[in-house]
Amino acid sequence: MLSLRSLFGRRDPRPFRAGQRLRYATRPGEERSRIVVLRVDEDATLGQIIHLAIENVDITPPGSARRMTRIGHVPISKAALRASRPELDEEALDVPAFQQGYDTWRAEFDAGRAGVFSIPIAEIVAVMAETLAQGS
Repeated sequence: MLSLRSLFGRRDPRPFRAGQRLRYATRPGEERSRIVVLRVDEDATLGQIIHLAIENVDITPPGSARRMTRIGHVPISKAALRASRPELDEEALDVPAFQQGYDTWRAEFDAGRAGVFSIPIAEIVAVMAETLAQGS
């Protein structure tokens, strides 16, 4: 007989809820990075959209003194989050402020000009790092 643990590996099969802090499959050197679930939306077309903050990342554009250690709002599909191999670290956290970023995203999403990430979190962080590097 299969257990949930054997079906899901080390991933936590619980539903995602605001206030959870999760470990995930990080980029090398960012093993202390965690994600915080800010909000969970249900979309008729996309299913669950999980809104995250990503903590303890190291994004430093080449030749810049600026260092980004936190990404404040990331909308991601449930499948992409599951692909990031999340594991529960803590529950019932106070959710950090994100409403302004969410409201901006929501308006653009509703107008058809924004979407959700469908790649694992480590790839999202890498894409953001590459984008910042190109802009510096």
